Amino acid sequence: MRKVLFLAPRLDVMFKEGHVPLERGPIPAVRMPWHNLRTMVVEEHKRRGDDVRVLELPLWQFTPQVVQSLGADLCYVPHKMIDNFPVSNVNVMYYMQTVIPYLFTIDSRGWGASASNYPCTSFLEGETTGIGFNTLKARIFENYSKFKQPDFKDIKLPKDYVLYLCQIPHDETIRYHSRITVEQAIEATCRATKELGYPLVLKGHPVNQGAMVQLRQIADKYAHAIWLDDVSIHQLIPDARTVVVVNSGTGLESLLHQKPVITFGRADYDVVTNRVEGNNLRELLERPKFNQEAVKKFIDRWYDSCYNTTLHAGNDSFTKLP
Repeated sequence: MRKVLFLAPRLDVMFKEGHVPLERGPIPAVRMPWHNLRTMVVEEHKRRGDDVRVLELPLWQFTPQVVQSLGADLCYVPHKMIDNFPVSNVNVMYYMQTVIPYLFTIDSRGWGASASNYPCTSFLEGETTGIGFNTLKARIFENYSKFKQPDFKDIKLPKDYVLYLCQIPHDETIRYHSRITVEQAIEATCRATKELGYPLVLKGHPVNQGAMVQLRQIADKYAHAIWLDDVSIHQLIPDARTVVVVNSGTGLESLLHQKPVITFGRADYDVVTNRVEGNNLRELLERPKFNQEAVKKFIDRWYDSCYNTTLHAGNDSFTKLP
């Protein structure tokens, strides 16, 4: 019998350091899958006869020292990776919500480009069923994304535009998975599209508007650039010639729209994108590649590798746990 420790972040407070009220507040809908993951991981280990303990704290109060002091054989750590949460003498599995809110990754090194299976070239091998791709593609036609999207509206945009989807500049996936900052990526995209004569549409991140101010100031220097906020990504992606991101999860959603994606940083899906390397951005914008069969196969295998927190009958993804 193993001693299993599950670190569960309080879901009614910010994940970043801040005020922690004594009274519980409502849990945002996007965070309910975190609760479901906790339930399903705990149930699976109890089914195996493991001794399971759940420790719930605000995310920022978890430390490697806390984990090491509790004497677990196996510990599940949320929203972290070995790069910023190393633990000695304990088998650690890092879990993280993906851009598809009900799907999580659980890995011994971390999430995204920190995961042990990165780069995900193995996802392009073998045969697949098409279930994952078709399941996730159906979501985009219902205007679903990780964050609530506005209803479609009547807007006029130039033809054949490049779409840049913004990220929060201080996000951990920028800090740990990209040598290029969001500001640098936007500046480079603005310059390259101007030189090529391509219209550029930039979509701000819906959660942190304050962090978008500096990014919009960069775009505002260029007459050919159009900044949008209150528009669904699923309205913008289909008409774009290509989509540019650093390493946002919206890049994966753009692949579901079967659009070529250009990535500045590292992402778990970058094995099927056009990666910026050196000075090749203009070339990628002019002739972006898109391999439909590779994209479908990748998304199928990626979907199968995730832990599905929907509580439907027959869900056996948690039998993969260590």
